[in-house]
Amino acid sequence: PRVPYLLLPKVITQFQMDMINELDVATQLLNDALDRYTKACSNIREHCQLGIRAEPFSPELTDRVLQELSLATSYETEIQYPKAVASWANNLTSATRGRSINSLPVEILVRIFTLVCTMRPCPRSTKYIHTPSFKQPTFIKNPVVLSHVCSHWRHIAINSGNLWSHIDLVPHQFHVKRLSMRANTYLARASQSLLEIHIEDPTSLITISPKTNKYSKLIEFLAAVAARTWSMTIIIQDKPHKGGLFYRILSVCLNNCVPGTLTQLSIAVPSDSADPNLTGEGGLWMELPEATAEALWLPVTVLRLKNFFPYLSSNMFHGLEELYLVSDSRTIAISELDLVLVLTSNPKLRVFQISFDIVDYSDNDTPVAPIHLDYLERLLLKSHKPQLDIFLRLIAPGSRPLSLSIRDSWSSSRESPPAFGPSSEIGSFFARSNVTQLVANGFSSYSRLEELLSMAPSVRILALVGCRCSHVEGGDISSPTTLDELYITVSTRFGSFAWSCLEQMVQKYSVCKLTLWWYDFRFGGYGSRGLGNVPDNLYTVCPRVTVLSDKDPDPIQKLEWA
Repeated sequence: PRVPYLLLPKVITQFQMDMINELDVATQLLNDALDRYTKACSNIREHCQLGIRAEPFSPELTDRVLQELSLATSYETEIQYPKAVASWANNLTSATRGRSINSLPVEILVRIFTLVCTMRPCPRSTKYIHTPSFKQPTFIKNPVVLSHVCSHWRHIAINSGNLWSHIDLVPHQFHVKRLSMRANTYLARASQSLLEIHIEDPTSLITISPKTNKYSKLIEFLAAVAARTWSMTIIIQDKPHKGGLFYRILSVCLNNCVPGTLTQLSIAVPSDSADPNLTGEGGLWMELPEATAEALWLPVTVLRLKNFFPYLSSNMFHGLEELYLVSDSRTIAISELDLVLVLTSNPKLRVFQISFDIVDYSDNDTPVAPIHLDYLERLLLKSHKPQLDIFLRLIAPGSRPLSLSIRDSWSSSRESPPAFGPSSEIGSFFARSNVTQLVANGFSSYSRLEELLSMAPSVRILALVGCRCSHVEGGDISSPTTLDELYITVSTRFGSFAWSCLEQMVQKYSVCKLTLWWYDFRFGGYGSRGLGNVPDNLYTVCPRVTVLSDKDPDPIQKLEWA
């Protein structure tokens, strides 16, 4: 008969008491038996130590010892089961001694799993700096790790489709059966979830015939998943050419995508394949009819392009929320007119990154009306030439907090850099913006950093990347500007930020938290070359100090795509 609900707790409690009593009795009997067993074995040991001088070993004793040796091994195996059961029960009952993560509702656990899997870029991401000494870090991006913790987590993980929706593909490895099966397992576990496809191949494929069947399984897989893909990333070292692997991958993906489903597209190719012409033909490069291509681009809101650029008048460059135009080739440039066209076509931009130089721009005496980008939250400008003022005069952010990342290109110029000031284009930009986070790349003068900060009183977080400051010039050691956080990164031999400069900055701007990453004290102006000399006040220079390992991901580069 069914137990009444109100009596259920009492019945369960009595049942648990019976189990405890039974376990106590069994434990006591086992202890007594083990004591007796140990004593019997000890007697045999003592007898054997006397040797044959006391009494010869009988065949019966010899056979019995051999038999017991086999039995003792079986006892050891059998005791593993109750040990495993006790460990398993301990994990399940830990919630009675304190809050266990397994006591949380399943939907909360799924949310935690999702955060763990997405809190850092996937291990195949380009957001890491690699040298022969520092290998790519491994993170719990792979949900397989979570599914191997315990049976409870495994059940939740395997039945949470979103955890498996990010699928990494390496073209030159996909023909390996184990890896293709892994991708298909992810696809099956993703169930009906929309997919995030990440295709990245670190090897150059130009020596491989594009007609080879090696990539047939990959092409078939992409054709099958493209219709349910919301985010597509293609990073390949193969130079784009008709019939090549890059175009085959791009063509099969875009020809099978569904307009309205694909909302993020990221493409990166080698720098030596970048086409300086940013206004070329549109539909030809992907073998798509122009009308089909335009319908496909219209719903895309996040576009990341590196060294590969279709025509700027396409719908691809309209209605975007995030736009990244990146190239490490100095041959790529954009005219001021084309840049204005891009900005005016995307009034709701939240993130904008560009690393081109501007050509055919207006002279300083020509009035330029800045383009209003009221939704802008992050602006990253990294031109190769010192053109910061030319870029900034074109943009008028809204009142939202803005993260600004700039490069001091004057550090590589033979000309003397112009002074920062309120009347400069840079000063005017800060006056009409609410810059709360500033990332300064490649500054080689402490005084220029001070000039920059004097125009940006709203900055709360400052990051200095590869800044070469070897000494502090005289000046006021106090400032009305205070910094909540200061990051010093990539301070190595060719981009060292002296400890004396760091101390001065911490004191002047009342820094609350200091974070160091790739800060080499050998070249920080504190120790002699070749010897790391850590300062005594490293952890007391400000209230909170964090020294990240060189193997940790770049804490600043998380703000940038490439």
